[in-house]
Amino acid sequence: MADGGLKDCVKINTEAQFLNDANCNEKRSFICKCSEDTEWFEETADRGLPGDLSTLLPSETDLSSAKATCLRQKTWCFTILRNGTQFYLVTSSAALQSSSGVTAYKANSEKQLSFITTDSY
Repeated sequence: MADGGLKDCVKINTEAQFLNDANCNEKRSFICKCSEDTEWFEETADRGLPGDLSTLLPSETDLSSAKATCLRQKTWCFTILRNGTQFYLVTSSAALQSSSGVTAYKANSEKQLSFITTDSY
């Protein structure tokens, strides 16, 4: 519920056509207020995909750019994979496998990124 913390969320009551306070961890369509430094990705070491990622996936050269692109393209970006100095944008919900030296940054889909807006405080 609204507590003035890093995130305050509301749910859209489509029947009554107004907004209600909501728990940000619920699986619903949300409009959320959050600080710009809110982390929307969960980091997991040694998880990746088989094959040559450079021929399969779009990429960015740094994590900040990859996160920004993934959040802008949230309808198709599910995970970022760091392999060496490249950050690959995973465009499907393919199951990640054990992969030494690869780090996965999974977008928190539970937070319904397709409706999130970010505000500065």
